[in-house]
Amino acid sequence: MLSRAIHNDVMTVSQIVRALEKKGFVSRVPHPGDSRANSLSLTPAGHNALKESLSIATRAREEFFAPIRSKEGMLKRVLAQLIEFHQEEP
Repeated sequence: MLSRAIHNDVMTVSQIVRALEKKGFVSRVPHPGDSRANSLSLTPAGHNALKESLSIATRAREEFFAPIRSKEGMLKRVLAQLIEFHQEEP
C-alpha cells in the first residue's frame, strides 16, 4: 500500500493522489486483483514533471555542496573514521 510505503496516512495520500490526478500527472485504474484498490501510473505530463523535478533537485544539490567539492575526499575519510570508531563501541 502506498500510504505505508511513504509513511503517511491513507487520507493524506488520497488527497495527494487526487491533486496529482487533477493536474494530469497520474492516472488511476482499478486494480485487477483487488476491487477496493487502484493502480497508479504516471501520465506523459507526470513523466515530464518528474524529469524536470529531478533536474532541479540535482542542480540544487550540486550548488549546495559546491563549496566543499574540493574537500570531498577529506570529508569521506573523516566520515569513514567516525563510522569505524562507532562500530567498534560496545
